[in-house]
Amino acid sequence: DDQSRSVLIGITPDGAKGAVIEVKFWDGLTEAQPVGYLAAMQHPGVLLFVAPEARVRSLWGELVRRLSEAGYSDSQWSAEEICSRAVGDHVLCATSWRTLLNALHAEAETAGDTKAAADIRQLLALCDHMDTEAFLPLSSEEITATTGRRILQFGTIASELTDYLVQRSLADVKG
Repeated sequence: DDQSRSVLIGITPDGAKGAVIEVKFWDGLTEAQPVGYLAAMQHPGVLLFVAPEARVRSLWGELVRRLSEAGYSDSQWSAEEICSRAVGDHVLCATSWRTLLNALHAEAETAGDTKAAADIRQLLALCDHMDTEAFLPLSSEEITATTGRRILQFGTIASELTDYLVQRSLADVKG
């Protein structure tokens, strides 16, 4: 009803949202994230963002910025493998797919659930692939006129340096 796009919502016995797990890859935050999500939680609970390992720090920084702009103090933010902070009656967290899946894999193995452990290993392999092979989308800051000009300048420097080194027999561009 609140138009959020959360992937997983944990409901308490009395029907209130107790946990919200938001899956992120490289897409931006919605207008409602995280402040609107926390406001929509009627019970004390947890709001967890799960993202690729390379994105967790920048995502956490954006979450912190948005909460600070909404008037929440930022003096107690953590920056560990699982970033977390108390926000009123709630806890805001962000972690990587790898951290979450490693924890789930350990639990599955401890419980002797070999099928779940195998499935989680497959997901971990997919995460490894996505962390190393995925093309990161360009941000609006990366496609400004200044950045485009800077890229051309760096290309010119690289080309001139290559010519300089080849002319002095310090480099070879054959093959």
